[in-house]
Amino acid sequence: MPRRNNNGRLIVLDEHSLELQEPIRPVKEFLKNTFYDMLKAKNEKIECPICFEEIDCRNCFCLLNCGHYLHLHEVLRCNNCPVCRS
Repeated sequence: MPRRNNNGRLIVLDEHSLELQEPIRPVKEFLKNTFYDMLKAKNEKIECPICFEEIDCRNCFCLLNCGHYLHLHEVLRCNNCPVCRS
């Protein structure tokens, strides 16, 4: 039966060996990438509401808990969402 150790790694118990696997990608990162891919698949221009430039790479794209998305460097300059202040 799989279990997690203190580091978040999945421990798979086998009859003959104890195997450590890499941790599963966090859900937030998965949702961000899926949302980015969905917008790109619709051929929509993804524009940052702060600097009004196009977000053209997945690494620069940041999806916040409130649902707004913008450039990653815009989020790093403030503590909360610059659009809705939440």
